[in-house]
Amino acid sequence: MVSSSMFISTIIILLFSPLIFGEDLKKLYEVQMHKEFLASNTYLTFAHRLATRGVYHGFADFFFDSAKEERDHGKKLLDFYNVRNRELLFYDVKVDETAAT
Repeated sequence: MVSSSMFISTIIILLFSPLIFGEDLKKLYEVQMHKEFLASNTYLTFAHRLATRGVYHGFADFFFDSAKEERDHGKKLLDFYNVRNRELLFYDVKVDETAAT
């Protein structure tokens, strides 16, 4: 026997599915996921540079932990779409010359 709350939830999902998976929202998910992975890469760069200096290991550990957290956020957004068999676009991570040195 199907409960009434499950029936209502199914109806809500069917009615709002176009909004949940609309192109505007999809673009927002893609942008947010890009920001999460970019932040992770930035934190990894900070951590690497601090760890190679030799005396900043506490700061390096902080940035390694921050990078993992941001990567986990991006992975959660990715998993949200993977479970629903949706596709997302990944963008190149662009680093300018001043940040690369």
